[in-house]
Amino acid sequence: MTNTELEVYRQQLRVRQNRNIGESHLTDKTLGTAGGQASVAPVPIRIPDLATNTFEQQFMEEVTAALDRIEKGTFGCCEECSKTIPVERLEVLPYTRFCVECVWNLQSKKEMKR
Repeated sequence: MTNTELEVYRQQLRVRQNRNIGESHLTDKTLGTAGGQASVAPVPIRIPDLATNTFEQQFMEEVTAALDRIEKGTFGCCEECSKTIPVERLEVLPYTRFCVECVWNLQSKKEMKR
């Protein structure tokens, strides 16, 4: 992958990272909190809110990990089989760690454990 291509992915990932941070900040303002802490009275926590926060945290971790992979020179390489992840997949999910085949295999293993 060329430096130009990597820079495009880096920019896409940073946009996603910044968008998520901005949305988190807006949520804090809407709830009347500053930096996640209540400014007047605590807001009751609902289970869907916890699920959303968990998803957002995991998403941010994946985006950050993808940026780290760019810096380390391993971006675009499947962490399971070490094959190159197709560009078409990276265009849709630039933070992905696995090729489609490995995702299917890992998901199948996960379902078999249930």
